[in-house]
Amino acid sequence: MERILTETDTPAHRTVFIGDANADHEAALHVGAHFVYFPSEAARPKAPVVTEVSDLRQLLV
Repeated sequence: MERILTETDTPAHRTVFIGDANADHEAALHVGAHFVYFPSEAARPKAPVVTEVSDLRQLLV
């Protein structure tokens, strides 16, 4: 994630990482990006998740 944020000149606080695994959550936490958990058959993140959706349309404003 650090490389992607650097290459795109995007601040982490303006980024949303949608993921389904603990590694995704850890990557988002590491760079300071917002994380949205989208459950799958992968193991659930170990740390508490603030936002969880079952349908990506739930993220639309």
